Amino acid sequence: MPDTGTLRGDLLAFANQAAEDVNWPDGLWLLHAILAARSTRDGADHPSRFQSRASQIQDMLDRARQRDEPELHFTDVIDGVLGPIYMRTLFAIGGLDVAFLTALVDRTINAPVRVPDTPTSPSARTA
Repeated sequence: MPDTGTLRGDLLAFANQAAEDVNWPDGLWLLHAILAARSTRDGADHPSRFQSRASQIQDMLDRARQRDEPELHFTDVIDGVLGPIYMRTLFAIGGLDVAFLTALVDRTINAPVRVPDTPTSPSARTA
C-alpha cells in the first residue's frame, strides 16, 4: 500500500495501481473472481486476500488521520475510488486515465459519500 506522505498522494497511487491491475489481460477475470468469492453458499466472509487489502486501505486512512488530514471512511474509498474503476472495467467503458483517477480522488477527499447504516471500516463488518 502506498505511503507517499499525504492522503491525496496515497489515494492517487492506490487508484493508479487498481486501474493498472484491472487493465492487464486477466484483470476482468480478477473482478469476476472477487464477485464469485463473495457469493459462497456457506456465507463465508471475504477470502483473506481481499480482507488483507481492506485492512491496507484502512491503514492508509489511519495514517492520514494521524497526520491531521481529512478523515475518510473505508467506504468512501470503495464508493469514490474503487467502485468507479471496477464498474468502468466491467462495462468496458474505459477512460481510466490519470485525469479521471485524479478527479475521483479529489472528489472523494473533498466530498466523501456517506451512506447511513453501513460499516465504515473492514473491522466493523459482520459475516
